[in-house]
Amino acid sequence: MKISFKPLVILPLFAGVLFQSCIKNKCEETVTYKAYKPVYMSYEDLRVSVKSDDPGTLENPGKIYFKDNYIYINEHKKGVHIVDNNNPAAPSIIGFINIPGNVDVAIKGDVLYADSYIDLVAIDISDPLNVSEVKRVENVFPYVTDYWTSDLDESQGVVVDWNEEMVTETFSCNDRRRRNMFRNQPVAMDNGVDNTANFEAGAGNGRSSDGTGKSGSMARFSINDSYLYTIDQSNLEIFEISNPYEPVQGTEIWIGSNIETIFPYKDKLFIGSQSGMFILENSNPSNPHVITEFDHATACDPVVVNDDYAFVTLRSGRQCWGELNQLDVINIEDVYSPWLDRSYEMTSPNGLGINDNETLFLCDGDAGLKVYDISDPTDLKMLNHFTGHATFDVIPNGGIIMVIGADGLYQYSYDEAYNLTLLSKMPVKNRM
Repeated sequence: MKISFKPLVILPLFAGVLFQSCIKNKCEETVTYKAYKPVYMSYEDLRVSVKSDDPGTLENPGKIYFKDNYIYINEHKKGVHIVDNNNPAAPSIIGFINIPGNVDVAIKGDVLYADSYIDLVAIDISDPLNVSEVKRVENVFPYVTDYWTSDLDESQGVVVDWNEEMVTETFSCNDRRRRNMFRNQPVAMDNGVDNTANFEAGAGNGRSSDGTGKSGSMARFSINDSYLYTIDQSNLEIFEISNPYEPVQGTEIWIGSNIETIFPYKDKLFIGSQSGMFILENSNPSNPHVITEFDHATACDPVVVNDDYAFVTLRSGRQCWGELNQLDVINIEDVYSPWLDRSYEMTSPNGLGINDNETLFLCDGDAGLKVYDISDPTDLKMLNHFTGHATFDVIPNGGIIMVIGADGLYQYSYDEAYNLTLLSKMPVKNRM
């Protein structure tokens, strides 16, 4: 950094008053700093980009979705792997759907709904090897990027990458731009490893012409009857999908700040945020409304529900702004007045899922997968604890659980004592 001063010439008082507008103290500052320059994809290219592609390998897996013996695994911001899981002991990636900017999916019948940066796309997956876009609802999601920069120009398209550059600039000391030169810094996002858990979405095993599948607890998409719900950081967006091939944008409902996950249960919606859990009345699925909010310390917060109790994991970290790592058991018998029953200390809890209303599977980050008996929600009993790989989210399905983590997709079977047997592992490319 170089700061140079131009010395003043001392003049007689009268001359100083007469010429003060012509003589100024000049201060300059030369700064070299790291900047991130956006790389754009035009809106025109974005909106012709959805297509089937050859099978690939997992590189940066995000959220998972299960339907009709297929697993759909998000490849963060790139698209969706299609996994044939008819034999969980030998799953195989049979195709890839190219969807730039994708993080979340949900499925009704033969239509997969996905975010593609600022757009919602509906994709016909009746032939998993030859998918086609059937509908696009444009400009329904916020314009979000991995970095913020004053040079961002939304008119050029969506930001698909960043070029890191060292920039040297000289500012006058009163130039307000010098205060902004360090704004090109990463910001927290819903990034897929920021990702999913067990939503009561509908159909179980078997082919269904109009059923839905199962997602994880980190999901921002969910389907209830003829409505698709999506959330961004503040709002709930509702799409009417009575004709799955023709999603129609409906009401937008403001919920609060730092919204993260959505979990439909019976006639309620449970929405997790970094500051608490929102409960929405949903007896009219076209127009849900907030009826109460349960506040907790600032932390990342997925939610699952079982009868009169909600199970909420709180996680610390750079994106979560908190210091707590715990499982909260919240009594919701009176949804208008929920209260914290108990908390259990954890290492770094992420997604969680409930099976048969009596068992809770909890992904505790690097500490592995934990299994709890929740038949008495006021006194959880640990049935098993499996270590050896990092866990992010889980989908229980019958006697099989699907666990996604930084190093890939694991599938386990389990017996009545919840002893897990590894059926298969689908590794991440650089961790094979």
